[in-house]
Amino acid sequence: MWKMLYDQLKSPERYEDYREATIQAIDFSKSWDIESNIPMETWWNDIDADGSISEKMISGNKTEKQKIPDWLKLPSGKTWETRLFGSPLLRYAIHIPGFYSDKPEFFATDMETKHIFYGQLRNTEILIVSFMDKATGGDMKKWVEIIMATTGFPVLELSGKDENTQPHLQEWIYEGSLPELAVRLELDEAHAYSGFAIMPPTNQNESALGARIYILLARRDSFA
Repeated sequence: MWKMLYDQLKSPERYEDYREATIQAIDFSKSWDIESNIPMETWWNDIDADGSISEKMISGNKTEKQKIPDWLKLPSGKTWETRLFGSPLLRYAIHIPGFYSDKPEFFATDMETKHIFYGQLRNTEILIVSFMDKATGGDMKKWVEIIMATTGFPVLELSGKDENTQPHLQEWIYEGSLPELAVRLELDEAHAYSGFAIMPPTNQNESALGARIYILLARRDSFA
């Protein structure tokens, strides 16, 4: 679709959209082991003839950032007022911003149990903790990538029901496998994603808002 739009109007903006969409498609193909089913060489030659974005690709066999991102580091300066919240059921304890809900909303399925905290701006301030006790085998990254592929947005709780309510993802980066963080937290593996989206207004009196998105995947034994 992006290629078709670019062919119709060869503008720099549409070419950049086409490049980003193709990079994401290549990224997914590597994660799902379907590279042989797509014209990989043709795509790369089309969007990266000079090799300028190859080093920026963060996926499968491409370069991964191994340093811990700033948002996962311990704060060094003044921070928001927070309170400690823990759950023996979901096996976590984290500091929640003071302006978030005192208690989380609770959801449970056969596969996972989930806590959701909301801030003052419900559609842009949200903290989700999801827990599974039978996370054995497979690629953890697919938990995020399948949602991206099916809804077009990495957070299912924030994805829209139609074009008018769908957030517009402006940036999406796989931060890497983060072995240093895994060692610090005594995990078997850890992965991180970050991005930026424009969230649509919830009513006609509001304006669209920008929102940063951060996802951490963590597993110890069969707990994730």
